Amino acid sequence: MANPQFHLSGKKDRCVWCGQPLGPPFITVDFKEGTKNAPTREVKVCNETCKTDLIETEKKFEGKAPVFIGALIWLLLSSTLSLILFSKHYNMLYLGIAGVLIMGTTAYFLPFVTPQTVQMMGYKKGFRLGRIAGIILIVVGILAGVLVYVTAPA
Repeated sequence: MANPQFHLSGKKDRCVWCGQPLGPPFITVDFKEGTKNAPTREVKVCNETCKTDLIETEKKFEGKAPVFIGALIWLLLSSTLSLILFSKHYNMLYLGIAGVLIMGTTAYFLPFVTPQTVQMMGYKKGFRLGRIAGIILIVVGILAGVLVYVTAPA
């Protein structure tokens, strides 16, 4: 079975890892993303360094998708419970804030990005964007915690 080819959206001649234009001596790699059921794809990288970085990064995140999904479920559940119980107990807002902080921390350390983001930006920039999103969630969680603490009824 032939491997589907994977390339940056609208940029067929760019490295999948760094996004730099590919020169004539590019490397083709059979690449399987870190999730269990992901298909093997044929990707092009510009040099051995990008190939090594791509493979090492995916090995680092291999098998960690359940942690990310668990943090996402915790965010949804804690936020929902926080809003439901808020009418009876003001302090229940901290539950939702904890969910945001946990999701932000998870997104920072496990910056999984969608295939669409990878196609637009490449893996390296996609991971950077995922980490920035994690930092933003952490900052929002901290600011929300401070706001809830300062405005709490006496």
